Amino acid sequence: MVILKHEDINCANIHCNKPLTDYELTRQKKKWRYRFCNFCRRMITANRGTIEWKCLECGIIISTATVIGSYYCTEACREKTRSDWAKRRHKTRKLAAEIVKQGGIDKYKCKITI
Repeated sequence: MVILKHEDINCANIHCNKPLTDYELTRQKKKWRYRFCNFCRRMITANRGTIEWKCLECGIIISTATVIGSYYCTEACREKTRSDWAKRRHKTRKLAAEIVKQGGIDKYKCKITI
């Protein structure tokens, strides 16, 4: 099962922006399509109306020609975000190791920041 990281409070359709129900908020972690309200999801399945949303990385408008509700427009945008996340995780682990090496948080003296 896939667990998705991003959460939307309002419909991801840039033409709609209605608040999402509790059901849609809980289902967002499993399916991209629940980033949209019920009305927009029905329009997607019926192939009617304009459903568009923005890429989280670069802001380019994405339409239903791609995976419905995907976060990123291309692999390049997805990989950039993943590499940024990996850098933050590496810095966090490095900082934690430095704290342990110096004998705990009370004795920690270092200029490393996250």
